[in-house]
Amino acid sequence: MKPTAKEIESMASNWSSRVSSAETMTRDAVAVTADLKEIAARYREEADALSRQLIGRPGSLWSVEARKYLYATFSKLAFRTRRAKRRLASSR
Repeated sequence: MKPTAKEIESMASNWSSRVSSAETMTRDAVAVTADLKEIAARYREEADALSRQLIGRPGSLWSVEARKYLYATFSKLAFRTRRAKRRLASSR
């Protein structure tokens, strides 16, 4: 059974509204992504300023603790990176 002209027009209208809705959601998602990137950059700047402030005080308890924490964190990251590189090299 073939669809009538009215049914075809109705389907086209339905698809048109769905496409419009999808375009709106895409625009909103792009805007949110841009906002999140901006927020992440701001947090990164604040974290850098704080770490410079903590590490910049030689001999202070904060300085010593911050150095320990940063060293431990960087060591973990370096270990994970080396391990990932070994896995990648062995899988080739």
